Amino acid sequence: MPHIIKLLSSKLAAPRTSDTMLRERLLSLMNLSTVKRLTTVVAGAGYGKTTLVAQAVSRCTVKTVWYRLDALDRDVVTFVNYLVAGIRKHHPGFGAEVLDYLRKIHNPADELRSVLTLFLSESEEISGEDLIIVLDDYHTVNESPEIRETMEILLTNLSPSIHLILTSRSEPALSLSKLRAMREVIDIREEDLAFTAGEIEQLYLQVFDFSLNRSDIDTICHKVGGWVSGLILLCHSLRGKPAAEIGTNLVSLRGSRRTIFKYLEENVYGSLSPEKQEFLIKTSIFPRITISFCDRLLNVHYSADVLRYLEDNHLFTSSIDREQHWYSYHQLFRDFLLSRLKEELDHASIARLYRDAALLLERSGDEDEAVGLYLQAGEYERACSLLKYAGKRLFKEGRFHLLNSYLSKIPAEFLDEHPWIQFQQAQLEGLSGKLQIAVKIYGRALDRFVEQMDREGIQSCLVESGLIDFQTGDLSKAQRKFQELLEQRELDPKLRIEIMGYLIYISSHFGQMDLADQWFDEAISLTNNLVEEALRYQCLIWLYYYRGFRYAFS
Repeated sequence: MPHIIKLLSSKLAAPRTSDTMLRERLLSLMNLSTVKRLTTVVAGAGYGKTTLVAQAVSRCTVKTVWYRLDALDRDVVTFVNYLVAGIRKHHPGFGAEVLDYLRKIHNPADELRSVLTLFLSESEEISGEDLIIVLDDYHTVNESPEIRETMEILLTNLSPSIHLILTSRSEPALSLSKLRAMREVIDIREEDLAFTAGEIEQLYLQVFDFSLNRSDIDTICHKVGGWVSGLILLCHSLRGKPAAEIGTNLVSLRGSRRTIFKYLEENVYGSLSPEKQEFLIKTSIFPRITISFCDRLLNVHYSADVLRYLEDNHLFTSSIDREQHWYSYHQLFRDFLLSRLKEELDHASIARLYRDAALLLERSGDEDEAVGLYLQAGEYERACSLLKYAGKRLFKEGRFHLLNSYLSKIPAEFLDEHPWIQFQQAQLEGLSGKLQIAVKIYGRALDRFVEQMDREGIQSCLVESGLIDFQTGDLSKAQRKFQELLEQRELDPKLRIEIMGYLIYISSHFGQMDLADQWFDEAISLTNNLVEEALRYQCLIWLYYYRGFRYAFS
């Protein structure tokens, strides 16, 4: 099965570090990441985790793979494909065996150790020089059992020349006590990332050209606690105010960091033109955006100017590739913008925005994201129609978490009209071991396929549910379904021969030896019509294997 997926180059691009302040006390710690197995940088949103790591890797001479994670990376096949693509930037031939193996297996999660053994074996071949792999925003995949097991295996077995760096808002769910005991882990936490009074003064002077007296700096340090996003927001709210007024404003700051953030961000947002405000809230529905897409979505021609203005003015917007085609908003800023979107637009307008965005993505071939946006828009009919095909591909690619996340959002009343969605649900239930539930869903889908006279759907349900019956020992049901399947026209010759192999076994089990012989003879005659020699040989092996049970049961 094909497990090679479409990749976004923006997810493998290290963020730019221009107009950022170098913090030597932290960079000296990060220098050790080139000699340790693992570096973890863990803190809440807005503490400068990504900026610190980006500065560190840009200053060192070690080759670096930057992988920006999100919730779509929770499937191991996606994770491995991106790792391979990242390493190939420095070692073009890397991962050939891994990707070839992924193409051949059905469920990558069941073959995880075999996949990673090949990955580790190929990584040994490039171990002549050091390599850093940065997993940015690791918290987005922290809850995935597959990714957790993957990371445990990699941390235990990776070549000493490969060094991992994780940035995360939460503690990685990994067993690190042994590595820590071996002094192979560097931990940088929120208290380390918090700006000191001296760094606050340097930030305001160096980056914002904004001078404050020492008393005001000490007040800010006490009130904001060294939280860099709060410091930047505060700077925006204080610039242009008379010196006497600044002190008064600082003294009046009260409440939690979240309250301060909301207040300051609203002030920053309020200072922008209505045109920029509309641009921000409508493009915030995406974790990453391009200039051309924004122009098409909003039917404007000034997206480049707006995005560069926001970045140049430190308004929590940054380009994530050297060509400045891809941009992203800081997650805290994006959360705020999404809340403003709900406040400023009615439900119908928001749904229309998601629908228009989904339509653009669908037309450009980005079906995966399009499905998610159609679901957000409440356009379940369009989502189901697209999933009929996109869902098949996601299943073949082994992206089961993503497919399940889509299916779980579809209301039950839409399922009866879309049996292919039911079929995909049954496939996922079967993979998770809930075989009887899967059989029931296959049955419901089969009834609808019969009503719709969908030959492919009928055949697919009979095959999958029949195989479950066969595997669980309900041979009478399996026999009935397989025989019904053979009555279908235009059945793939290989599948027809495969089903006859099962019927040879079932007939022999029930003592129907003459029937078993009939199935065998008919199947053998079909193999003579196969043009491809390798396929014919494979089918003959299959048939003679099940033919052996005819004598075992006699």
